[in-house]
Amino acid sequence: MKKIIFISILIAASLNLFGQEKADTTLKQPKIQVKAAYLGDSVIIRWAPDNTEGWIIGNINGYMVERLEVNKNHEPVSKWRNLTKQPLKPYSISKWKSIFAKDSSDVYAMMAAESLYGKYQGKGQEIKINSAAEIMLEAQDFEERFTICLLSADLSALGAQGMGWRWCDKTAEKGKIYIYNVYCPQPDSAKVRLENTSIEVNTVKTYNPVPIITKFEEKEKQVDMLLDRDFHEKNFTAFYFEKSTDGGKTFKRMNKSPYLNPESDQPGIGNKDYIVFTDTFEQNYVPAWYRVVGITPFATLSPYSDTIIAMGRDRTPPPAPDSIKAVMLENGTMKISWVYNNPVADLNGFLIGRSKKPYKNFNLLFEKPLPENTREYIDTNPNTLAPNYYSIFAIDTAGNASMAKAVYGDYIDSIPPSPPFGLTGTIDSNGIVSLKWKLGTEIDLLGYHVYFANDSTHYWSNISNEVVQDTVFYDTITLKSLTEKIYYRVTALDYNYNVSNFSKILELHKPDFIPPAAPTLVKWENTENSVKLIYHKSHSKDVESYKLLRKQGKNQWDTIGYYTKKEIPDTLVDNNLKPYTKYTYALVAIDDAGNTSDIAYELTVRTK
Repeated sequence: MKKIIFISILIAASLNLFGQEKADTTLKQPKIQVKAAYLGDSVIIRWAPDNTEGWIIGNINGYMVERLEVNKNHEPVSKWRNLTKQPLKPYSISKWKSIFAKDSSDVYAMMAAESLYGKYQGKGQEIKINSAAEIMLEAQDFEERFTICLLSADLSALGAQGMGWRWCDKTAEKGKIYIYNVYCPQPDSAKVRLENTSIEVNTVKTYNPVPIITKFEEKEKQVDMLLDRDFHEKNFTAFYFEKSTDGGKTFKRMNKSPYLNPESDQPGIGNKDYIVFTDTFEQNYVPAWYRVVGITPFATLSPYSDTIIAMGRDRTPPPAPDSIKAVMLENGTMKISWVYNNPVADLNGFLIGRSKKPYKNFNLLFEKPLPENTREYIDTNPNTLAPNYYSIFAIDTAGNASMAKAVYGDYIDSIPPSPPFGLTGTIDSNGIVSLKWKLGTEIDLLGYHVYFANDSTHYWSNISNEVVQDTVFYDTITLKSLTEKIYYRVTALDYNYNVSNFSKILELHKPDFIPPAAPTLVKWENTENSVKLIYHKSHSKDVESYKLLRKQGKNQWDTIGYYTKKEIPDTLVDNNLKPYTKYTYALVAIDDAGNTSDIAYELTVRTK
């Protein structure tokens, strides 16, 4: 019995117990958790405390069950009736011994009895009695015992009854609505109270859930049966799986103990979405018939599920072909060859796939496998405008396939794509250049390279470095330069890296924020009423006009002359001046972007 308990502790540590809720052993206000169901001839009420403190209180004081009948509007049609004449408490040791003396087949009832009355087993002689470590171990042992009792009550009606956690109401009538209340009759002086719980039962419909084998997976010498976890954990505690090898005439139970498959993150232990049961075979393709019966939280067995037929199947692919070669022949076809030594007995043949990429998207060249003795194949229609990657698939009679590493079939192509067209672009105030062009129509088009130059007659530099697989490209330039324009053009490449001719040249004007070089006044001649000024023009190429400025003293500058670069005279004359008066002059240049130069020199002249 001790061995049973030890194993059960390991199991129960991760189980969802009593209604699929984990035993809560933390110290909080204890409460009675209740389930009830109408089984056709009676109502079964099952309950348990939700933590160890509640377990102690219930074991001492016991439990009472009372019933109230209500109508469809939930209005009472009777008074509360006590179903239990006295509190239900755990069986005494003597009663358990008397029961097991007559029949000791109910292992789970024995587990409950042992958990109730078995002696605590210390973890080592070196721990002194009443030490802090010993107290902790005793507390852990107590929690484990409580968890085992919850499991035992779910799997054994005798175990639940012997724990004081079950009542069968045989006086319930069909077609009624009852409210059952389970409470603990504690004295008024109790400091911690075990909270009672009520539950409604409608006896119109009989509780009779049926398990469903949601799906099954036929693997290599193995069958996995999958039950939807959400549905089955709400209705069942555990399961028995049964198997037939005579066409479903007779079934044998596959698991002697109830099958529990808790959810777990560890591979192979518990699937998140399904409860999984596995059967194995010595050989494949031997059919078997399966069904499952569930154990409800009331320790009753459900009807059998529908029967399924399943078998282990060959899931092992043959070895992959080796030494694959793809060679272009003179007539433009592609010869694919491979080596396949020591073929397996169930080899069905070979399939050949072709793709533009070396690792994916292989399209089969034919559907029916080549004979198993074939070692070469001629592709009469290889891609002439795209890469040809070939892979060989070895197929067995069960349809399992293994794929060989792809090889490249080098198709000689010397025809370049057409030059790109529709090249346009802009430059913003931050120096970001946006280029775009039209997509080429070639099937084997790989992408583009983008080039630039500061002068269309100078050397062109590739600024894209890698192949641009788009029709948009962005460049960043400095605007703090004296060059006003920048030039771009594009080439196209195919998969064989044949390069097209250049596109037409795109000329872009840079945003101009740099003022032109200032012109300079160098000589003057004065008369009584006029001043003649001789100057040097700005040497900036983008100058569009000039302004002649004049002021007296500290006054503001006045514009007295505006000239385009073509109309400005060699000598600038200011007439209608006052005699014996000082005038200050300056000349500025304006470029095609509207930038105005600085004043290089202020010239002051006195009239005669």
